[in-house]
Amino acid sequence: MSQTLTAAETSTSTSTETPGSKTFKAATMAPRRWNDLSTDIKTLVVSHIIRPSDLKNVCLVSKQLHEIAVRTLYHTVSLDLGSSTDLRLGAFLSSRNIGLPHVRKIRLYLANVLDRCNQLQQAHFAIRMILEFLPEDCLEEFR
Repeated sequence: MSQTLTAAETSTSTSTETPGSKTFKAATMAPRRWNDLSTDIKTLVVSHIIRPSDLKNVCLVSKQLHEIAVRTLYHTVSLDLGSSTDLRLGAFLSSRNIGLPHVRKIRLYLANVLDRCNQLQQAHFAIRMILEFLPEDCLEEFR
């Protein structure tokens, strides 16, 4: 293991300090704060959060974490189509939805409703709208 010492450390360093000694560890392993971590490390940590509700909460912590978590939150989107009470499609297709550029997988399902007469037409319309609002060539999966 190679070690680079600053001028101050070099002047007080003795020949008995080796990579295994307590003095060496204390000088090189200063505690890190969350804000000191690189964006790549924070992204790696956030990628292990599975539940969408937890990702949503991470988005509320700070602007930087919002930018990181929204990518994971919108990577895979599942929507039920054809339900009269489903408002998620409208919110998803909003021009203010900053998650749209991060969508890579979309899974569409027909809602389980009693009145299915217009459901297929609504589904076709929804598919056209989704494809219209998403950036080109961003999808890896669409089913």
